[in-house]
Amino acid sequence: MGKALTRSQLAQRARVNPATVRYYEGKGLLPKALRSPAGYRLFTESTIRQLTLVKRVQALGFTLSEIGELLALRSAPERDCSAICCQVRQKLAVIDQRIVDLKTIRKALARMAENCDGKRTVRECGVLEALEDD
Repeated sequence: MGKALTRSQLAQRARVNPATVRYYEGKGLLPKALRSPAGYRLFTESTIRQLTLVKRVQALGFTLSEIGELLALRSAPERDCSAICCQVRQKLAVIDQRIVDLKTIRKALARMAENCDGKRTVRECGVLEALEDD
């Protein structure tokens, strides 16, 4: 097994909160820990890589459920990768739509900012009224 790590040690090495380790373990994103004679959870060094992978994929916008699906696919390395490619393409489409939405929001906010010099009263400013009207 190599050197066993407690939950706190694992969290520290992976740079996450110990509660995150427990939560991910409960969600099945990390392998179930072995137990020491005193009842402490003990993780292997390889769990650091898996935890780091989960955080990396999460940073790309995948939900924990989607990450679980990807990890399940990873456990069958001889399968074709079409399911993984499909998930990545779907996430890309979601991100592209989010970019469109954010650009629309940015344009609306920029129009409001152009009309607000910060030197008038709230009543005179009109930004709140514009927000109510949109």
